[in-house]
Amino acid sequence: MPALRSLLLVSLAAMLLAGCGLFRSAPEPSQSAPAAGPTGSIELSLIDRSTLRRASAPLQWHVRTHPSHPAGDQVVYAGNSSAPRLQLAGGWYLVEVEHDRGRNTHVFEIYPGVHQDMHLVRMKE
Repeated sequence: MPALRSLLLVSLAAMLLAGCGLFRSAPEPSQSAPAAGPTGSIELSLIDRSTLRRASAPLQWHVRTHPSHPAGDQVVYAGNSSAPRLQLAGGWYLVEVEHDRGRNTHVFEIYPGVHQDMHLVRMKE
């Protein structure tokens, strides 16, 4: 059973790395970020490391444009949905989720015409 749990954690980590743009770097602030235009979508969720299930505690999400965006750091979503699904213009964003055990943050990229599922992992027990 511990081997299965380890395999599941490794698989979850691989999925997180594979689909969330971690192998590309965010543009430097001096570079121009994509203007509003074609959109992509993303569904966010917080996974509890100990159970590998969605966290059930109250969550507070904040999604902002990346500071490299021409308009600067602007809030595009703030809410307490357990799994917000957002339609956003292509480009880089910052997500922060506050929960009963702390806060998780992540940078992600939206690709026009593409849907992504992003699972942040709550590590603290």
